[in-house]
Amino acid sequence: LAANIYQNADSNIPLFVDTLFGEYKIRSSVERAIDYIEEKVKEDANKILSYVAFSKKLLQERSFKHAHSFLAEAMLKHKESSALIIEYGKLKFITQLYQEAADSFSAALKFKDIDHIQTLYNLGLSYLELSKYEESLKHFKSILSTVPEHVGAIINMGVAYKKLQKREEALKYYSQALTIEPNNHEIINNIGSLFYDQGNYEKAVEYFLKSLQLKDNDIETLSNLGSGLTKLKDYHTAWLAFEEALKLSPGNPKIVENYLLCLLEAKRFDAYDEMIEKYKYLPPAVKERVEAIADEYRIAMGIRTKKPKKKGMGNKLQSQASLAKSGASSVDLSKRDNVSQKGGGLSSVEEEKEQF
Repeated sequence: LAANIYQNADSNIPLFVDTLFGEYKIRSSVERAIDYIEEKVKEDANKILSYVAFSKKLLQERSFKHAHSFLAEAMLKHKESSALIIEYGKLKFITQLYQEAADSFSAALKFKDIDHIQTLYNLGLSYLELSKYEESLKHFKSILSTVPEHVGAIINMGVAYKKLQKREEALKYYSQALTIEPNNHEIINNIGSLFYDQGNYEKAVEYFLKSLQLKDNDIETLSNLGSGLTKLKDYHTAWLAFEEALKLSPGNPKIVENYLLCLLEAKRFDAYDEMIEKYKYLPPAVKERVEAIADEYRIAMGIRTKKPKKKGMGNKLQSQASLAKSGASSVDLSKRDNVSQKGGGLSSVEEEKEQF
């Protein structure tokens, strides 16, 4: 059936790849499916759609090494294929080679047979990842001049302005995006992170809670809520938020780091010691940063730096998060403004929509 589909029409090639891949994946293995389909695709090297469909499948299956060699070979045969150039850009973006991704998307813009808006968007995202914020703004603005309500471009305008420390501009674009998609939890979370950066922790917590009402299992927002509650010295509820986040993403280094900093600020050295022991695999830079802060706390309190292990803690997230407003003073835990300028960071969700 798959072979017949392939022979009959180019428009059915993606269906051919999906059908054959699915059958081989069930009956054999992903590797054998890839090898077999690649062989079939190369039998008819003139069908560019075959190469594009197969490269999409390789990216979907996260077979990046194979995708790279396959696309490199395909592009030698079809140097003027805009579709292959775009797929190559996607591969480079996903594998975090952002300059090469930007180069590919930029090269694709000279073709007329592409989705111009999507390619501009991908290029803007690449520049955003390269910290070339002005360049990314230029491409997102270009999109908005044609599609004024392109939510992804609007959100990422906010992200770029936030990175440029232009928080009022960032808030303007996040708010604009929210009028278009009022139930988008990521936008609400981003607004909360802006208030967090401005030191308005009560407002930040309010937005994090609103975001969780729309998606109660969002890891980034739970971690942000924990950091916001720590700022308000509502340590117990902060621990509940971090515990829930770690249930959803066990061992996530950023969540663990913020949790550890919260325990230090609450002077729960016993729980801190147990967590450090539990998460020995933490990246060296994170562990060194957190332990340096722990030593500062202990020295300031006249406590020896090494303590015997004591029983730790475990909590369950409850509705107590609404008590966030009961605190007043702040604890510096954000990436830009942290304890002794060494701590972990607020995990603000700066995710784009419809990436690729």
